[in-house]
Parts: sequence; C-alpha cells; structure tokens
Amino acid sequence: MTYQFLQLEKQNAVGILRFNRPERLNAFDGVMVQEVPVALRELLEDDSVRVVVITGNGKGFCAGADVNFLMELAAAKDIARGKVLVSTGSEITEMIHAAEKPVIAAINGPVAGGGAGIALSCDIRIMAQSASIGFTFIRIGLHPDLSCTYFLPRLVGPAKAAELFMTGEMISAGEALRLGMVNHVVPDGELMPAALKLAATIAEKSPLALRLMKKGLHQTFEQPLDAMLKYEIYAQSLCFDSKETVEALQKFLAARKK
Repeated sequence: MTYQFLQLEKQNAVGILRFNRPERLNAFDGVMVQEVPVALRELLEDDSVRVVVITGNGKGFCAGADVNFLMELAAAKDIARGKVLVSTGSEITEMIHAAEKPVIAAINGPVAGGGAGIALSCDIRIMAQSASIGFTFIRIGLHPDLSCTYFLPRLVGPAKAAELFMTGEMISAGEALRLGMVNHVVPDGELMPAALKLAATIAEKSPLALRLMKKGLHQTFEQPLDAMLKYEIYAQSLCFDSKETVEALQKFLAARKK
C-alpha cells in the first residue's frame, strides 16, 4: 500500500516505518494519524517481519500533532474531530504496546507531545545524541495524551513525570538516558545502523519466547510475585514444547563445541 506521509521498508526480518512529513518535523495531521495504524498493522501481520523499527525522516522523529491542525480544531470548537485525532493516536500506542513483535524507536531528532507517547510505547528506545524529548502539551494548554500518563511515570517516577508534564520542557538525549527514558544514546550518524543491528540481533531469537517475554513484562507491575511465577511456568512450558526452543538449544550447543 502507498502512504502519503509514511514510508515502509524491509531489511531482511526487520520492518521499518518512517514518518515522512519532514517539513513539519513529522507532526501528524488528520491524514497522517489515520495512516499509521494501517501501516503498523501491515508490518505486524507480515510473517516475514520479526522486529519493527519506527523512526522519522528529516530532522525530527515526530513533533506530535501539528499545531496548525490543532488551532483549526480549537477555533472551530470541533470536539468530535479532536476526539478522533486523540483516539486514533491512542490506538497507535496501544497497537505498539500489545504487538506480539518487539518494536524499537530510533529517535533521530526532536520528539514531543504525542510523538513522545509513541516513542515511549515502544519496547526499546535508541536516541541520537543531538535529539531531544519533551511532553510539551502544557505549552499549548493541553493535557498529555497518547499514553504519556501511563508510560512516563513508570519510567522516571511520578515526581519527575509531574515536573516534565507541568513545565513542558524539552530535555536532551543525555538527560533522557540518565532518567532511564531511553536505552541508548549514539552519535547521530550511527543511529539507524545501531537500531538495525539491535533489531537484527533480536530478530534471530525465538518469536514465541519474545512474544511471551513481552506479555510477561507488561504484567509485572500489576501482578504479585506468585502470579508472575505462575506465568513464568506457563510461558516456559510453551517454550519447552516448541520447535523453536529445540533449534535454539541445538544452535547454542553447536556453537559451544567450536
């Protein structure tokens, strides 16, 4: 399928989704936000894709919703279209979070507002050294959305999340790393090679084990220890019964004999 504001590509078992509205720092309008769930579904339902990488073209990852589009909605008091914008954006973050495949955000430049929510909903985040991130909703009189109120406090704690929400400040890649918001910070020119190398490494692993691992990680903050132990037994039993585990064990033992 052809998209107006997105680019899809595949490199072996890695699917890449690129936001492609660079003249607006990949801020989404009514058209672009509708395209993203369709494109994501295309990659997630493709059996040849084992890991998805999300990034942006140009100088930004995603600046959230286009301010001009928001002004149009606010001036017209078009609450209905505003709800569609936010609910569709919410669908994007929910799809990423619930995806049975790992999703990596390669943050190539400024990421703000709802764009930051999309980045945080990914399993792993790699950030270019010159990039920055901010939850800038308050600057334009808005409440955080696109799952920011769910993911940010879990990553940085409620007090720091409150500060970032209430000031709307942009923070550097180094500070995002220090706060535990991202996994790695790399030189700008090494961002996509680093993201694709990590994606390729993960893509070699058992899809079943990765799927169960991701599901377990999502439960851990809501479940007591005994429930997680039961889940581990359940997940491990499925792995023991799978062809993928036998192949992985054989590969491991063969490598050890060399």
